Amino acid sequence: MRVLHTSDIHLSAANPRTLAALEHILDVARQEKADTVTIAGDMFDSAADANELRPQLRDLLSGNGFEILVLPGNHDATAFTENTFYGSDVDTLIDRPVTAREYEDLLIAGVPFRERFDDEVALRIREQSGSAGTKILLLHCTLDVGLGSGGFGEEDATRYMPVSSARLAGLGFDYILAGHFHSWLHEQKLANGGLFVYPGSPVSLTRRERGRRSAYLIDTTSRKTRVIELSTFYYDELEFTISPGTEKAWVKQVEQWAERHKGQDCDVRVIARGFTEMPEAELKQEIEAAAGGIPVDFRVRGIENILRYPIYQRFKQRLLDDDEITDKQTVDMMVLTVVSRLAEEGKLDL
Repeated sequence: MRVLHTSDIHLSAANPRTLAALEHILDVARQEKADTVTIAGDMFDSAADANELRPQLRDLLSGNGFEILVLPGNHDATAFTENTFYGSDVDTLIDRPVTAREYEDLLIAGVPFRERFDDEVALRIREQSGSAGTKILLLHCTLDVGLGSGGFGEEDATRYMPVSSARLAGLGFDYILAGHFHSWLHEQKLANGGLFVYPGSPVSLTRRERGRRSAYLIDTTSRKTRVIELSTFYYDELEFTISPGTEKAWVKQVEQWAERHKGQDCDVRVIARGFTEMPEAELKQEIEAAAGGIPVDFRVRGIENILRYPIYQRFKQRLLDDDEITDKQTVDMMVLTVVSRLAEEGKLDL
């Protein structure tokens, strides 16, 4: 079977980009001849959004030629009941603590919304993992608390259902397809040889979710996997710190970075910091030209205050007096770089 995995779409009546992302996921599933699409939690931003959008989703989620397995997450835990109908393709995994679906040579199990990954859940999951063939587990969880600050979108304070990779390795599953981590796709090999995957949100919901969005394709017969870049809306930014002598290199990098974003559905910006030997206005103009219309937040300052800084002036005098240093220009530039970065970090009182 071919399984296309995504999560955290956060469908919202107030954000049409989320619905466009769902439509694109379905298009990709058709192009890739997927048998199943898995959504590991937070398909909806809230139960209220699910209720409002349900009538218009029924046609979209029917007759696609593949099933859509939906796991409730912390945002939409109450949006799914036995009586709610989202479309003929939708199968909601709502039986607690674990819901399982068996196919010819594949098991897909899912753990609907809960706060803790306790011993009862682990035991029930292990009971399922004894089945033959490929085994997939769907979770909406926080893997190895500390995986990455800022990775959970606006939910950083909510480390929902924390679980360790070591514990997951003991469950006996080939693939653990997860949700709740928004920012980027994360793959991790487990000690048992299994693979843990966060696909990231398929559409940027906040500026924390930067860069092209992805979905994850698994062919359970060949055991091949593939990351699929999506053509959905995303945020991105290039933030860098200029030091004296690096100005031209950064202008070139801005030009290359801007070129990669042309023609894409995105909201991007450039943030330039640091200190420069060039006239500030001239450098600002060059960076803006390289950005090609992308907004530039220009925070770069000239190095005049650094050149007047007492510590640097004492160093400069000692450098001039030291006859053993042959390449004084290089040493001077290295010190200017260090001092300018300390100034940018607020560690010098200029």
